[in-house]
Amino acid sequence: IMAFNGQEWYKLCEPGILGSFAGGHALIEYQGDLYVTGVILKSAGNVGHSIQRWDGSQWHDLDVGLTYEPGNFGFVSGGWQLLVRNGLLWVGGGFYYAGTTPAWSIATWDGHHWCGLGGELNPISYDFTFFHDTLYATCQIPPSGGIVHDVARYIAMSYADTCGLEVGVPEHFA
Repeated sequence: IMAFNGQEWYKLCEPGILGSFAGGHALIEYQGDLYVTGVILKSAGNVGHSIQRWDGSQWHDLDVGLTYEPGNFGFVSGGWQLLVRNGLLWVGGGFYYAGTTPAWSIATWDGHHWCGLGGELNPISYDFTFFHDTLYATCQIPPSGGIVHDVARYIAMSYADTCGLEVGVPEHFA
C-alpha cells in the first residue's frame, strides 16, 4: 500500500500485506481510519482476514474478518469493494460470513459490529451501488433462486436483518 505526500510515493508501512498473491482490492476512509479489503490472509501473518483497518500507525482486525466459515483463515475469501453510505461501511466480495454473522457477499460494518443483508449473492459480489435508494450488485450466480445474469437488485424492508447473530455450528457449502 502506497501513500502520496504531495511530491512522491512512499510505502504506508512495513511489511505491507503479507502472503503469496496477497494484495488490496479497495481502500476507503471510514470514521477517520483507512480500511483496505482484498486478498489478505490472517494465516499469512496479517492482522485481519480479507479486511483491515489502519489508524495511522498500525493495522487492526475487524472482528474475525470476512470468511467462508467463522474462524477459518485457510481460504482466501477476499473483499472487492468498499462504500460508505448512511454512516455504515459497506463491503462486497467473496465471503459467507462477516465476523460470525451470516453475510452472503455483502455486509455492513458500523465500527463495532457486522450485519448481513439476508438472502444470498452466491458466491461473489464483484461490485455494488445504490441507485434511487435501491441496492444493485453484480454477481457470479443468480441470488436466492432468482433468474438473473450477473446483475441483481436487492428488495427488502431493511438492509440489516442479520446483525450480530451468533452462529453455533458453521455451515458447510458444497
